[in-house]
Amino acid sequence: MANRANMGWLLASMKDHEHAIAGSATGVGPSPDVWHDCPWLPIMLDPTKGFTFWDDFLKLSTYANGTLHDGILLTQATGGTAANDATVPGGILSVAAAGTTADQGPTVSFPALQCEPAEGTTIWMEWRMKLNVGGGQCFMGLADDSVTSVVDSDDAITADKDLVGFFRDAGTGDTDWSVGVCDGSSSEESDDQVSAASESAYEKFGIVLRGIGDVNGSRAEFYHKGSLVHVISDEDDLPLLVMCPTFQFHGDGTDQPTAKFDWLRVAVYHKDGTCRES
Repeated sequence: MANRANMGWLLASMKDHEHAIAGSATGVGPSPDVWHDCPWLPIMLDPTKGFTFWDDFLKLSTYANGTLHDGILLTQATGGTAANDATVPGGILSVAAAGTTADQGPTVSFPALQCEPAEGTTIWMEWRMKLNVGGGQCFMGLADDSVTSVVDSDDAITADKDLVGFFRDAGTGDTDWSVGVCDGSSSEESDDQVSAASESAYEKFGIVLRGIGDVNGSRAEFYHKGSLVHVISDEDDLPLLVMCPTFQFHGDGTDQPTAKFDWLRVAVYHKDGTCRES
């Protein structure tokens, strides 16, 4: 057991964020390139700096449409389910489409976990999941909590809500993921920035949003399997308002998405504490 002096040394050594709060790029834990500059422990110990969130999906629940349960809100477009898989060790949240019919399926969001972009604020988000198909109308990231079909019935990502994330719509190639941002009126998308995503293995996806729209130097970084795949730095398109983690998996007439989430991690930080209610 560590004595008090050793504990002090260990806490001081946590300035080495890569080793303190992350695993490896290819491992099952959080990715160093996503989290290397996140002061996770200082935020966790001093909530005036921001807040941290970690969900390993260990609570066994079956989520009902329109009901907030364990911080998760399931919204069904005609059908779809969200439930913990008790047959898998370590906690898995399974989110499954209702069928191959276009525009039908579930959206899972975390409305209490509102993250607000601001000048000087950084938002980190990463999750480990697997998706069984290479198509469907899908979104993974942060979005305005008023939208539950980020990829809409026209098989296009919405361009009038604040968001930052990975998506699949009519412009995304099979097994690929596009990325995009929107400030509620102006958007930027880049197709196929993740190519040949697995349909059988767990993979990690990450987002780091640095700053806010309309401020020079702000940017959104997108990560896949622990590596940076794309950056959007046009401040005219970056989000401006609060968003929450949002995951949509709708059928597209061919594919029936089933996503299995291992974990989700989020941190929000501003050195002056202006990223939470004062």
